[in-house]
Amino acid sequence: MVKTYDPYYSYSVEFENVSFSYGDSNNVLDNVSFKIRKGEKVAIVGESSSGKSTIVKLILGFYKPVKGCIKIMGLDIDKWDLKSLRNIISVANQDVYLFPESVKENIKYGNYNADDERIINSAKKVLAYDFVIRFPNGLNTRVGERGVFLSGGQRQKLSIARAILKNSPILLLDEPTSSLDSESESLVLQALNNLIRDKTALIIAHRLSTVKDADNIMVIEEGNIVEEGTHQELLLRNGKYKHLWKKSFQFSKVE
Repeated sequence: MVKTYDPYYSYSVEFENVSFSYGDSNNVLDNVSFKIRKGEKVAIVGESSSGKSTIVKLILGFYKPVKGCIKIMGLDIDKWDLKSLRNIISVANQDVYLFPESVKENIKYGNYNADDERIINSAKKVLAYDFVIRFPNGLNTRVGERGVFLSGGQRQKLSIARAILKNSPILLLDEPTSSLDSESESLVLQALNNLIRDKTALIIAHRLSTVKDADNIMVIEEGNIVEEGTHQELLLRNGKYKHLWKKSFQFSKVE
């Protein structure tokens, strides 16, 4: 397989008429098309089971579409060596997987060549270092199987620190702050925005507060993209996005 990509690519991710099913007769994605420009920050929002996370799995090569074409950095995904493909993508998601090793080893999984200084800086950027240094063994504290000794928010911060340390040109953020309280979410989002600045980012979110500054927002419903635009444009259309926005803040004073 090819291990290089077009150095003059304009789009980091392209979906061309992509359909996908997990094996039954119903398509999870149905003829989905979109393009994400190099350096663009794009969000996909929608109800649960609308197909958002499936898009992430397809980009990572876990599954192949039953129809259509996916291109990464201008190259058909079928021509990518999977190891090379995943080396240029950093992932932080809601289903955090931590190894039964130390905090340091779990963050270092993003980049095995990183020294302690870079690991610590990554932890600091996502507010993880403050709680890590309170552990009896600091960075060398073992987290247990799947991070059982940590809270959900702590596990998520380590996952994001890992993505920051990897420093890949493409970022896939699948509900990256779902286990964080609102104060931590705001501060971690600042760190993510700094990280995203010179990279291509695809953000999957239920919390719409995390995506309102995206360059483009796509609304997916039952496997189809039904709306697309900026936060302000979509609110003015008074459609599905506005409904999701109101729903996400129905118990909040946030406007």
